[in-house]
Amino acid sequence: MIGSESISSPLQAGSNLNTEDAALFEPHTEIVILREFDVKKNGRNRRITLEVHRTPLPETGLPNNDNSHAFNEKTFLRISKFNYFGFKNKLAKVYNYTGQSIHSDDASIVSQDATEYNDYTPTIVSAQPSSRNTNSAHSYSPTPGNRNSNALLTVPESDTENNSIASPPRVHTKDPSRWVSRYLLDLDRVQISSLTDKRVTVNLRYKADKDSEERHFVFISEHEAKDFRDTTQHEKIQERARAQSKLASALQSAGLRYQAKNIAAFETERLEFLVEIVGAEDLAAEDLTSSDPYVVCQFGDQILHKTKYISKNLNPVFTLRKNAFFLWSVTVKDLFVEADGIGERHEVLGAATVPAKDIFNAKEERLCYLLKPITIGKKTKGHNKGKIAIRIRRATEHDKEFLATYEEYRKKNATTGILSKADKSKKKERGEHGVSALRSFTETKVRTFIGDDGCKSLKYKAMPRPDPQKTTETEWMSTQEIETNVMKPSRKYEYIGNGKIARVYLEILSCDNLPNMEGVMGRFGNKTDGFVQIVYEDCICKTEVVDDKNNPRFLPWTRRAFVLHTNYPSSVINLGVFDYDPGAALINDHDLIGRASVDVTNLRPGTEYMLNYTLHNTSIIQKKRKSNLGTIKIRLRIEVDDPRAYLLASLQLPPSIYVNSSSSKDFECVHQTCCGEYNMNRYSLDTIKELVDELQNHQRIYYYIYYFMRALILWRGSHTVSILGKQFSVPVNSICTFLMAIKLVENPHLLPSFSFLTIGFVLMYSMAWRNTHPSPWWRCPNFLQLAKILAFGNSAGLEPEMIAENERAEEAACFDNKWTELIESAEKKTAARALEVAKEQGELQKELDDVGGADAEITSKVGPRVNLNPLQVAKKYLFPIQQMLVSACEWTRFAKNILLWEESYYSFWVTLLSFILAFVSFFVPWVFIIKWTARITAWLLFGPLMKIVDVYVLTSDDETAAESEAKAQEADRLGRKKSMEKMIEGARVRNELSYKLRDFKQYFFGKFLTKVSILKADRFIDIPLSTSTATPYNNKISFVGGDLVTSDAAANRERGQHLTGLMIPIVKEKDEILGAVVEEHNLDSAPIESMKMGGAICIAATMTYFLVPFLIYMVKSSAKYLDI
Repeated sequence: MIGSESISSPLQAGSNLNTEDAALFEPHTEIVILREFDVKKNGRNRRITLEVHRTPLPETGLPNNDNSHAFNEKTFLRISKFNYFGFKNKLAKVYNYTGQSIHSDDASIVSQDATEYNDYTPTIVSAQPSSRNTNSAHSYSPTPGNRNSNALLTVPESDTENNSIASPPRVHTKDPSRWVSRYLLDLDRVQISSLTDKRVTVNLRYKADKDSEERHFVFISEHEAKDFRDTTQHEKIQERARAQSKLASALQSAGLRYQAKNIAAFETERLEFLVEIVGAEDLAAEDLTSSDPYVVCQFGDQILHKTKYISKNLNPVFTLRKNAFFLWSVTVKDLFVEADGIGERHEVLGAATVPAKDIFNAKEERLCYLLKPITIGKKTKGHNKGKIAIRIRRATEHDKEFLATYEEYRKKNATTGILSKADKSKKKERGEHGVSALRSFTETKVRTFIGDDGCKSLKYKAMPRPDPQKTTETEWMSTQEIETNVMKPSRKYEYIGNGKIARVYLEILSCDNLPNMEGVMGRFGNKTDGFVQIVYEDCICKTEVVDDKNNPRFLPWTRRAFVLHTNYPSSVINLGVFDYDPGAALINDHDLIGRASVDVTNLRPGTEYMLNYTLHNTSIIQKKRKSNLGTIKIRLRIEVDDPRAYLLASLQLPPSIYVNSSSSKDFECVHQTCCGEYNMNRYSLDTIKELVDELQNHQRIYYYIYYFMRALILWRGSHTVSILGKQFSVPVNSICTFLMAIKLVENPHLLPSFSFLTIGFVLMYSMAWRNTHPSPWWRCPNFLQLAKILAFGNSAGLEPEMIAENERAEEAACFDNKWTELIESAEKKTAARALEVAKEQGELQKELDDVGGADAEITSKVGPRVNLNPLQVAKKYLFPIQQMLVSACEWTRFAKNILLWEESYYSFWVTLLSFILAFVSFFVPWVFIIKWTARITAWLLFGPLMKIVDVYVLTSDDETAAESEAKAQEADRLGRKKSMEKMIEGARVRNELSYKLRDFKQYFFGKFLTKVSILKADRFIDIPLSTSTATPYNNKISFVGGDLVTSDAAANRERGQHLTGLMIPIVKEKDEILGAVVEEHNLDSAPIESMKMGGAICIAATMTYFLVPFLIYMVKSSAKYLDI
């Protein structure tokens, strides 16, 4: 039930409403009186009534031959007291001994949780249900409207065939209209403990959460005392039978036939559910224009859970922070018999009831229910508007543990993720987070040592600390000794992430020529305190801090080596170099020095790369891009267990990935590592100009197309062929284009096939141009190599490569300078031509102005209006344009990367798909399809059949035509509405999952979120410097620091920030790190099946193209032969 925080509900206002009894007392409820007894309790007159409440069951649409199931029957014990004063009590209805209401206006019976009513006058009869084998009906059953009628009481005859004894009506000396109902108790709350003469000892439980209280009742005679005991026990047996019958019927209607046949063993089974309040939509506004909604879940008279309210929202989404989850334990009997599901009822924006069948069978699916008003007595509250959505499933041990842990976390009001590493900044340990500025300034870091030969040498203090195994030898080292130690294998790798398709071994070795970021302190000898932040998919990690070094060296015994587990082949490793600043985040943030992106897409397994990159402050904004920020050196290798799975993993575009940080300082580091110094999602006119400039720069592709087409048309050589020791340049591209052109002219129906073939050839030419670049760092896996991997799997992996330092560096520089000069020359010519045209247009406009203009404007001029803040006014219109420009730039970068084989795996799939479509289209009879489509269209649209349409469809009276048109418009409107609702519903579900994921990630990993781009989203791609190298590496045995890596490394693996699960997600479990067998990627099955189907289609098309004409020829030849 949806409530509003701004309106006090009946429960909040203090009334003790028993919703179970209120639900029972509906206008169609009958009360059947079984027995009445006059007793004394502690010397006071009391009246005990055994009565059955009968409520018609809702229609289920199921066949039901048992009339007893047409009513919901429940037996109660009513205890009444005598009103001696006879005044009208506003808090009570006064009943005579027949049960007829004497005071029925705006009165309500209030009890101590035993019963409570609101303005209800039940239909009271004495007739017993047809399913009971008891006495016939008594005739003291006046209708509710006939309040003054006197019932003629008759004494029923005794029934010797059963144990029930009829209690004869008696004439009371006191006014019977003064009996006031005090308690209404379920028989389950009544236990008879003893019977002594006329005295009956009864244990009564007035409240569900209270213990039983012992009461003593003295009856008029011993006969009545025994009658009360026997009738009560008999009704308990009947109640038990009715409950089992109702439970069996409910289980059968829920499709649980086996459980319905074994009720005795099944009804006491305790079910534990995890319930999630997902959200509500289209709620009614209680506060003029909005509401502050919250949800209360109630089962019977028990409030199960209450969420927090969401301020000013008519479409709330309840997440972990809003107490959306709770556990609920209930027996099968209580679920299907005692109440009708989880009901929501509070100060009411609307209420909904979840059927027991839905609860029992729920398996995390999103259940949506309409909100309706609720009626209690004569008062109706709520609105017939809105929906509520929930999810339910059986609770697991993980769910219980999670909710218990989260409750403690919430009470502490913590913001640090429970799975994030503890912040050790308070320890002030050297190398962990740097040292204080004063200590760094006063500490000696360079000493002069005199060797055995008497020569002096400078030695530097090992930063951040010496080798723990050789402290004395490594505390002070020369420059050569430091460089030698840096190149040694790392002692320990940190395993991070959840990926399965590959592992990237990354070592941060050194940085060179970093700027001094210490500002004023730099004048007194203080230098940059550098560290490197690493972000890869859902993995974040960082090195230790090296104090006071503009050329920091990360030694092998420090934290510098990481094993990053890969999920997507196109992922890039983002490296950010920062200057460490101690102190609070609001005062000192770590200063970004520069960043670089390492593209592992075109790197080959089995190769150890020594890569050098130039650091830049941004990779998007050209005007603010700095390149004098130093360089970074890393050592990297990649291991792929299944090359085919690695290739197939690129068939699906990766989802958005977010990583969390526990502190704002770490968040700034992660964000700047991924995005650089400038935020493109923040409104700025400079950002808009840069985005427009980037889109305009894509016009440069015109020059590449121009030079390519000129070489193609002029039959210039594109491939080199060696004949008899001589090199010849053969225009292969021109030859293929010529053959395709002459074939297409003679066979126009091949246009679709040749169009796809052209796309494939363009990508192949782009790949060839890239691989012929002199620089080896521009090369990418070619199409044939990737096709071989796809066809043969592990046996056809990419071979390791060997790249020397400065290999063909001069040729690469000349090649780049040549293309740069060609483009700049063409741009200068274009700019000069544009300037000349603009000058001519200016002269023309001047001549026109001299003669009064082309069209003279004679209207009065309007004075300028005052605009107080034009930038803020323009933000409303320009910021959406900026967001669209950002999206357009991202998509154009992605398309450019595919065209230029930066995203080599996606380029391969586009090329392969183009060739497959070209092959399939070649066998499609386009002429036949087009000809017959045109014939059918001509006959149907312009033929004589349209006259029949005009006579029998369009020609009719005006009323029929108007009605038909109205129906068509209504159907069209309903179709659009349905489509819109489906679209809105899909967007809402996605937003619900996003909000829920945000809260869970904040709980597990930290408060601050950063989006990590998997695809290459940078405008400028970082290419390794020519000083980088590559050497083959034996990847069959992995060594780390000279020691063979064992499975014990998995125990120290830091899991990534990937969550799995729908309701309460869990952190993805650790998988095998270095095992020879890796689980197959979840993307394998679908692509392989698609490829098999595509291969079958190609084979079928080929056989059809060649075999069908042959079979036709054979049939014709056979027929001709038979005729002869």
